[in-house]
Amino acid sequence: MIRMAKVDEAIRLAQLGIRNAEIARVLGVSAPTVSRWADRYPEFAQACVKRQQVGAGQGAGARCCR
Repeated sequence: MIRMAKVDEAIRLAQLGIRNAEIARVLGVSAPTVSRWADRYPEFAQACVKRQQVGAGQGAGARCCR
């Protein structure tokens, strides 16, 4: 289950505040793939939302899941 391992890692990275473009680069997948994960995996979508909320609180203007 390589895909789920990558999704789990994407969740961890998003929880650390890493943006999706960087997650894609680190995991060796395309940015659209990471965006699809946000649609398919609620845990990843939730991590993206939390990342956005933290980023907005810091004035970083982080975009959620894209």
